[in-house]
Amino acid sequence: SPDGVLQLVPSERSAGAALVEARPDKVFFTGSTDTGRKVMQAAAEAITPVELELGGKDPMIVFADADLARAASAAVYGAFANAGQSCVAIERLYVETPVYDELLERILDEVLRLRPGTRGAGDYGPLIRPAQREVVEEQIADALGKGARLENPLVVEGELIHPVVLTGVDHSMKVMQEETFGPVLPVMRFSGEDEAVALANDSRYGLNASVWTADEQRGLRVARRLVTGSCAINEVLRNVANPAMPFGGEKQSGFCRYHGPEGLRAFCRQRAIQIGPGRRGREPGWLPFDRASYEGLRAWILAVHGRGLRGRTRSLEAAVRAAALWMRERRERER
Repeated sequence: SPDGVLQLVPSERSAGAALVEARPDKVFFTGSTDTGRKVMQAAAEAITPVELELGGKDPMIVFADADLARAASAAVYGAFANAGQSCVAIERLYVETPVYDELLERILDEVLRLRPGTRGAGDYGPLIRPAQREVVEEQIADALGKGARLENPLVVEGELIHPVVLTGVDHSMKVMQEETFGPVLPVMRFSGEDEAVALANDSRYGLNASVWTADEQRGLRVARRLVTGSCAINEVLRNVANPAMPFGGEKQSGFCRYHGPEGLRAFCRQRAIQIGPGRRGREPGWLPFDRASYEGLRAWILAVHGRGLRGRTRSLEAAVRAAALWMRERRERER
């Protein structure tokens, strides 16, 4: 490819602001909702097109008929891979009441097997900066202060926070409403599809979700009711990496789509071109517009869009009036 097609600019926020102010053809931004709002405001000065892929508070819904061994492994992977620092991390786990205790026990067993480390030597690493550690600690403290329980020890070593599983949570807590972007998995029980959907949709975010059930039709039914840009059934995170599937958010998780045909079109200048036959000197609806032209156009509209016998009758009446007017105007021109 030509030189300069791809340019990388590692920097702080100032470089991003400068790039938007340079009035590019388009801005695609991936990041937090607050920063996405600022990008939109800056781009609006020049009416620069913007696509935003923002934060998430992704729910995982597990029904009683799901494969619990697989669901437990998926919950641990989805919540703690990259120490939870992924926009599509599992940040809310809803479990149907009959299997709540069993699934929780399986998850805690899986968490005990995880080890910190980097460069392939562990399962999770540190948070990206001290400010993010403070966000995670604040959400945990808020939840505990409102009655939540730690199911495993809270261990913090600098920017390294070991995986945390919280129970006794509800939607009054920050950990259930605000993006965490850290290794925290809050677990909440539900009864029935309607409650599961209501809980999952009770969020200002709508980026990704997953539904776990042995009943594919139920999975599709629930997925269609979720306000989310994408959803997986009996899978976690993998749908985001599928290049053939469009990906993007709803609500405060952003808008537009990338990946798939929609993603390719999003980075193209789409242009509509119509070619007319050009055989007439003028078209019937062109100016000057006389009464005969009006009646003829009305007859055509009624003929094409009129309904039933009444519509066809009105079309015929309009056509007769148009013909009479055209004949009269022709005679007047010939005098």
